[in-house]
Amino acid sequence: MMPLHGTFASPWFEGPTSSDVEAEFHVPACYNVQPPPPVQAKLGSVLDETLFYMFYSMPRDALQDAAAVELYNRHWRYHKELRLWLMKDQSSEQSKTPTFERGSYIFFDPNSWEKVKKDFIVMYDALEERRQVSGMAPNGNNAANLHGAGGAAVGGGGPLSNAGNLANGLEGGSHTGLLSSLNLTATPGPTSAQSHLKQGIHAFQQQQQAQAQQQQAQQQRQQQQQQQAQQKSLQMMNMASGGHGPFAPINGSK
Repeated sequence: MMPLHGTFASPWFEGPTSSDVEAEFHVPACYNVQPPPPVQAKLGSVLDETLFYMFYSMPRDALQDAAAVELYNRHWRYHKELRLWLMKDQSSEQSKTPTFERGSYIFFDPNSWEKVKKDFIVMYDALEERRQVSGMAPNGNNAANLHGAGGAAVGGGGPLSNAGNLANGLEGGSHTGLLSSLNLTATPGPTSAQSHLKQGIHAFQQQQQAQAQQQQAQQQRQQQQQQQAQQKSLQMMNMASGGHGPFAPINGSK
């Protein structure tokens, strides 16, 4: 309980006491706890895989938004149709137009949790738009800035929550197996870039349907095997109760 006054001891004294009522204590500096710095201040020192873990495991959270900002600063861009993160491969050259780029890119596959290199056509309008980040220009038709110091051809201005909603929203997990279904090593010409991308997405959807049919057929086979096993068990029990078969009693046994 704290005293009413630092020098007030009793109402029966005409004046204040010569010594303070509240004792003085020396607290070492090591006991003065300082609030920890925010997590966002440490994101610049973590690996890309840690940022991807934050992005995919913390849907609609402030840390997911912070991870997306840091990935954007590291020149990763989010593809809205593929629902994957990608970045330009610096060791290769890209052919650029005002609407798309064609070349070699690095994708992060959340299914295998690894970075995969693919030849791909990047349509600028299929990329998640971002608001301007420090040191990067807003999105536009400048194809030369895809991965440069001021580039945002993959990315740009806009809210940061849309990519997280696409990755973890109504169709979370729809990216599974997408990289394996896109066979884009033979890239088409500029006139068929958009149609080629749609064909890749359509092939992925067909692959998902085929996998669902295979799973359904496997479940039906398992149910049939269980029914057959139950029928065999009933037959063995009937044979044993009738004195026939391997469960028949041995003559002379007690």
